[in-house]
Parts: sequence; C-alpha cells; structure tokens
Amino acid sequence: MNYKKSYTILCVMLLVLPAFAFGQLKITGDVKNLNADSILLIYASVKSKQEKVKIPVHNGQFEWLSSWTETTAVNVIMPVGKSKMSFMLFAEPGEQKLSGDAATPATFKEMSVTGSNTQSEYVQYCTQMANIYAKYSHAKELLKSAAASEVPELKNQAETYYRQYFVTENDNYVEQHPGSYLSLELLLKIANTGAYDKAKRLFENLQPAMRTTVKGRMIQAQLSAMQNGSIGREMQDFAFNDPAGKTIRLADYRGKFVLVDFWASWCAPCRAETPNLLTAYQTFKDKNFTILSVSCDEKEDKWVKALKEDQLPWVQVRGSGSKSFELMTYFGIKNIPSSFLVDPSGKILAKDLRGDALTVKLKQVLE
Repeated sequence: MNYKKSYTILCVMLLVLPAFAFGQLKITGDVKNLNADSILLIYASVKSKQEKVKIPVHNGQFEWLSSWTETTAVNVIMPVGKSKMSFMLFAEPGEQKLSGDAATPATFKEMSVTGSNTQSEYVQYCTQMANIYAKYSHAKELLKSAAASEVPELKNQAETYYRQYFVTENDNYVEQHPGSYLSLELLLKIANTGAYDKAKRLFENLQPAMRTTVKGRMIQAQLSAMQNGSIGREMQDFAFNDPAGKTIRLADYRGKFVLVDFWASWCAPCRAETPNLLTAYQTFKDKNFTILSVSCDEKEDKWVKALKEDQLPWVQVRGSGSKSFELMTYFGIKNIPSSFLVDPSGKILAKDLRGDALTVKLKQVLE
C-alpha cells in the first residue's frame, strides 16, 4: 500500500472539508406537491444588503450553493396551494436539507430542516411560544362566557400571557442566550419596537462574536439611530416644505411644546389617530402647544388630497423624494404613526403618545 499517497489524499480531504463547512452553504430540498419552477430566498448579505435569489425547482427538488461565512436568517418563499407562504431558515455554513409537503398550509408548517443547529433552537422556541399563545387564547375565550366574579382573574391571566408572548419571553431568551444567532434575530425585533435602553443593554450583553455579525451590525446601526431619537436628547433640526412651498424648520418652533408627527395618507392607523391629535390641538393650542406633521408620502398629490380631506389646522410638511424616509431612518423610526413631543428648548420629552396618553402628558407639562 502506498502510505505516502494515502496520507496526501487524507490531508487534501481535511483541507477541503473545512473549506466547504465554514466557507460555503449548500441547500437541498425535496418538497412534495411543490408546483413551481422556482422558489425565492431573501436574506441580508455580508454588506447588510437585501438579497433575493430565485432557485430553480425540478419535480419538487432544488439545490443552491453559495459562499457563506456565518449563520443567517433566510426567508424561504414558495407556492402552497393557491397562495404563497414563507418560513424562516437559519442557514449555517455547511449543508442544510429541506423536506416536506406544500399541498396545504397545514402540511407546509411541518417543513423539516436538518443540518442547522440554530434551526433546531428556532423550532424549540416556536413550540414554546405557541404554547404560551394557546394559553392566552384560551383565557380570552373563557372571558366570553365568564361570570362577573371570574372576569378580573381571567383578564389578569390573559394580560400575563400577552406580555409573556410579546415581550418577556423574547427579552429572557436574548439575555440567557448571548451566543445564539436566534438571539440576534429576536433582538432586532426588540430594537424595532423603540425600546432603546433595553435593546442597548441586551446588545451589550451579547458575546463579541455576535455583535460583529451582519445582523449584529444592523442592530448596532439601529441603536445608533434610536439614540438620535431618544428621550432627553435634543431633536435634530430639519427643514421641509409645506403645501405652498414655504420652507418650515423644526427650529422655528423653539419656545413652544411641539408634537412632531410622522404619518402618511395611505397609513390607516395614522388617519385613525387624527381625531385624537385634533382634540389635543384644540385643547392646548392656547397653552404654548402645537403640532408639526411630517408626511412620508412619496407622491405629492396623494399628500395634498389627504390634507384637503382632513382640513387640519396645524402646519403640514413633506420632504421631497426620499427625504422624509431618510429623516425617519435617522431617528430610528420603523413604523408609522410615530411622534416626538419636543419641549421649548428642543429636547425630546416623550415618544409615540397616542390616544388619551397624549392628553395626559400634555396636562402634566402644560397645566
């Protein structure tokens, strides 16, 4: 036997296998009833850019090879029955195998993935969250037919499960798993809610290797933007035009309490909040308070049409092109409606006050 040759082959294999395992990704799939010629993958690249990749499908089977340096959440989209559905795949360097049935939404939810440790974590996490949501739904259902004496306890149960599902479980997972890629995904959602102090604390608790990943850098950028719009900070001045073309600056409102309101004509929750804003304006406009609304409409005609419909008495402005969206990004705004209550010195007093909360806060500072 030629031991020298065998040793050489073994060394080559040892060099090649790690190169594939840590530098490449191979996704293979075998999905029954997948009636499509392609599926779609969406993920954030190493440059934090959103990538969309179409993968050819032949008789329900597909394969994709790519360079891959770290675990990344990939949204896998494929037709299920007459609609399209997606699921989250935590793709790790190496090989992942997908198998399942795309006949119905129920069978699609049973999609199996092997080869990803983070995916296994994610499945366990989803099972745990589903159990909590089931308890919440059960408590809500019992409330419908509960006796008056049972209502307070059931409401308390429902609220506890609600907080657990939407807040505490995510927080606890991130805190208890500082080296998990799943924690990064959950932390980005926490950051997107605007909870700056909590998100910053959880981010700093992550292992250094997690903070330098693509998702980690995205979270860090979001935290920086959130800091720009954090309570107690002086709000950055900006200048946009009103419908008549007059330039309006935030600095023009120094000496007043002003609610900077971000909205859009197409945003139903924004329009639904308008009566509350109008009530606050009419109640406090003679007490050194006003509102400055910033539209995120891309098309000026849609904005002007909405203004004519609503006939609101305070100043309305809009940034040309993508300027309004750039301002939102600067302040870390992910959703609208969003608002900042700014004091006469230009500092942010409160954020996202809606409904009665705005009136209560204004009474505190103005009366």
